[in-house]
Amino acid sequence: MSFIYKDDNLILELLKLAQLNAPAVPNAPSATPVAPAASVQQTPAKTSPSPLSPEEQKIQLYTARQLLKNLQTQLSGVAVFTATRDDANVNIKNLINLDTLLTFLQFNGIKYNGKDIAIKSDMATMADMKEDVDAKAAHDKYADQLHKTGYFDYPIDKPTYYINKEGLEKYLRDLQSKKNPLLNASIIHLIDEVNNKLKFEFTKDPVEQIPAALPSSAYYMKSKPKDPKTPSEATTTISQEATTIKGIIDLLPLDSNHIDLNKIQMFLTSYKTLIANNDSGASATSNINNAETNINTIKTVSSNAGIFPLGSSTDDEDVMTFINKDQKQTAYYTLLRALYELVMNTSNVIRHFSTIYSDHIKKNTDWLDKINKQIANSGSCIYNNKTDLKRLINMQLPSTGIRS
Repeated sequence: MSFIYKDDNLILELLKLAQLNAPAVPNAPSATPVAPAASVQQTPAKTSPSPLSPEEQKIQLYTARQLLKNLQTQLSGVAVFTATRDDANVNIKNLINLDTLLTFLQFNGIKYNGKDIAIKSDMATMADMKEDVDAKAAHDKYADQLHKTGYFDYPIDKPTYYINKEGLEKYLRDLQSKKNPLLNASIIHLIDEVNNKLKFEFTKDPVEQIPAALPSSAYYMKSKPKDPKTPSEATTTISQEATTIKGIIDLLPLDSNHIDLNKIQMFLTSYKTLIANNDSGASATSNINNAETNINTIKTVSSNAGIFPLGSSTDDEDVMTFINKDQKQTAYYTLLRALYELVMNTSNVIRHFSTIYSDHIKKNTDWLDKINKQIANSGSCIYNNKTDLKRLINMQLPSTGIRS
């Protein structure tokens, strides 16, 4: 289709034709994804074509106009994102790590300029498969075609996804342009992961700091003089604070049955961004730094992907499946104690959050309930985590011959 790009007059004539001859389609869905500009193919002429009904003619003309609209947009250099599902709005939970983002992109069929950003490797050839075609050969051929058009394997050694590099970068940049500091903190973490796992070398735009919120009237009076606000300004401030608080609530990372390093890191990173300009953030910052040190220790001794199922770990052998083979004799307690300190430091950060924003949280029973499930004494996530870790730390270790 390069001849179209080189002929400005042809483009103009095509657009004029579409505008003059393509009447608006009644009830045409505005959210229908725009079809990608496809290569022009010659279709053999039919000797006796069946006449189209007026309604079919309208549909064809509407489709042609949409194709030309997409072509014109691509020629202008503007990024176009479409989705196959109506409700495809990304939220903070979709940005926990690269895997959660790819799952979101693939599930919602999100495309960049008509090309899927993420394609599952086991679905790449399903539409083209025939009984007499070798599955592996067909898959390899399709993968080779994707590689030639800007797709990369993830993971590199045994791909479960093919990722469009340009589409992924444009999508992350588009999210950053929304200027949501919590999302941006997550995106910075994601870019680090992308660069580490895929060697893409994406650059990181600076994360905008969230202005210091107004956690309570007492703290607000101590931190700065209260300026008179109009009713509309006060409403805007409350709305912004509610959005910020909900963003942190959605990231609460503790779970009664397991410890997820990725969720904890996401929560810590986002909360650190939130309190960066807050005078009362020093104690939480200390806990955050300690928790990040714990995470680094855990990653040093463990080859685990980042999720530790405490509730189903019954003895030392279960724990040792998470430890690097060359450190089994020494790393058992190092791992468990680092996990114990991690959940304690994380729970302290959650307590800091619930204290600083107590005036707002107490007014929302759902928020209060979620925080209580994290850090309340009996039956909470932190209570169960501590119980399981103490049980594992204090048990006899027959396979290592050591005891706490």
